[in-house]
Amino acid sequence: MIQNVARQCYLFAKRSPRLRKLIRLPIVARFKAALATRLAVGDKQYERWLLEHRARRLAGITPCTEPSLLSFLTTVWNTPAPYLQVLADSLLNQSPDRDFEWILLDNGTTDPQTRACLQAAVASDPRVKLFRVEDNLGIVGGMRFCLERATGRYVLPLDSDDYLYPDATAILKHWITSHNFPPLLYSDEDHLLGCRAVQPYFKPDWDPVLFLNSAYIAHLCAIDRHRALELDVYAHADANGCHDWDTFLKFMAAGHVPVHISEMLYSWRMHARSTASNINSKNYIHQSHQAVLGRYLARRPAAARYHLEPSPLFDGTPDWWIRRSHVAPRPILSLVLCEQPPHSEPTIVAGDPPLTELKLARTTPINRVLELVETWAPQGGLVRLISEELTVDNSEWPWEALALMELHPDVAVVGGPVHDRRGVLVDAGRYLGFGDGCGCPDIGRTVHDRGYFAQLWKQRSVSAVSTRFCVFDAAFLTDLLRDCGHWKHVSLAWLGAWAGAFALRTGRRVVYSPFFSAASNQDWYRDVSPAERAEFLATHHDILPDRRFYSKHLSLSPDLAYRPAPPAPLSHVA
Repeated sequence: MIQNVARQCYLFAKRSPRLRKLIRLPIVARFKAALATRLAVGDKQYERWLLEHRARRLAGITPCTEPSLLSFLTTVWNTPAPYLQVLADSLLNQSPDRDFEWILLDNGTTDPQTRACLQAAVASDPRVKLFRVEDNLGIVGGMRFCLERATGRYVLPLDSDDYLYPDATAILKHWITSHNFPPLLYSDEDHLLGCRAVQPYFKPDWDPVLFLNSAYIAHLCAIDRHRALELDVYAHADANGCHDWDTFLKFMAAGHVPVHISEMLYSWRMHARSTASNINSKNYIHQSHQAVLGRYLARRPAAARYHLEPSPLFDGTPDWWIRRSHVAPRPILSLVLCEQPPHSEPTIVAGDPPLTELKLARTTPINRVLELVETWAPQGGLVRLISEELTVDNSEWPWEALALMELHPDVAVVGGPVHDRRGVLVDAGRYLGFGDGCGCPDIGRTVHDRGYFAQLWKQRSVSAVSTRFCVFDAAFLTDLLRDCGHWKHVSLAWLGAWAGAFALRTGRRVVYSPFFSAASNQDWYRDVSPAERAEFLATHHDILPDRRFYSKHLSLSPDLAYRPAPPAPLSHVA
């Protein structure tokens, strides 16, 4: 009840420019964070789920006998002693696996209570290796200091005020060994508000699209130590505010793919000095993000075409948009889907960039659409599908599609949110196996709602998008339409679902972008027959549900979207 009231108040505040500006003031942000800790309200449903799941998830896991596998790295500078003690207790009391080392750096601490807590950790456990420097090395400098003194095969950064679940090391080792020692891994996380576990983040599997605008991999990361040294991680002091992001970007640039540990192992503490609840608590976050993302973009081909800008969807927070310059476009065929289209030939529509437009009925048979695409789609070009009555909110859509396809060459389709005239979402990113077979868990939210961990306002990979407004790679669309010729019931209205399944089977990517926003009051799916839905489900039953970007722990029911489902059988832990 309290959480729902708080959420409604927040959404009300978002609608007022003055209130938005007020709640972003640093002094107000610090007050909110301090008040939240004192008035901590737990998520009882999540806590019950977590308790049940943790009681069962270790069953069937063979104890790991691999020696010297884990080295935890922590730098400490005047961390409040009670917070540091919670971390120490949670790490040193791991069960059943206790084979690891903890590289602990006193990074110029002056608080006597903090220093006493550090000394106590060393005195009580031989696995702790404590070092001290008199002059603070900064976060990145301190992490490099710890990395160079670690001996484990993997290093795992730990913030000095957070918490590890008691079986974290056992789960980590199981995933590392069962996945043949991958270069790096990351886990799910929740947040520690007072003594309560709140805001669980059941993360997607590795998604380079989401990763470029959200360091969602942070907490808990396991990083191959030798590869980290080879790639020279923790080398840039300007990454103090996002060193995990910087590390994973270096691994990504080297061609390494992280493994997602879909288990809750880490709690990120929320307090006034933590970015978990007060993004303004560190005044260098913006500069760190710009430096880290700027270095990544500078290494891309034709780097001058991309510009890092503050996202216009957020107010003052360090959220970014990689924007494409209006140069070197790909030719575009625009298929305008109409109720009763006039007989017309393709026309050239002036714009930035210009496009070839062809009108056709929404009920046009798929084989006829294929003929048109094969005739008129430019080689190496793009094809836009758009409903005649739809109003596009952002004219940047062609350049947004181009940027995503260039930065991520496996992208085949780009679409976005569709809202009605009241500002209520009627479509967004869809997931195979959700709801009716390819449903959207965000329907009913408003355009002011950022969604689950702000994902409605960020580019990310999904299973499918709506064909009422989307852009296809022309070659992919041609292959898709040819494949659809094998089936009896395929409509343009449900083509997004067929495209999503085809992309999954052929190793291509479907991307949701908030910059593809549009308005429509039309019931787009009225032309989808029960026979088509049944044929789709029967054809693709072997890949349903698609859990790559919608966690296996989340419910597939629209009534429980983004809420944990009953724990899965333990045979599915890995």
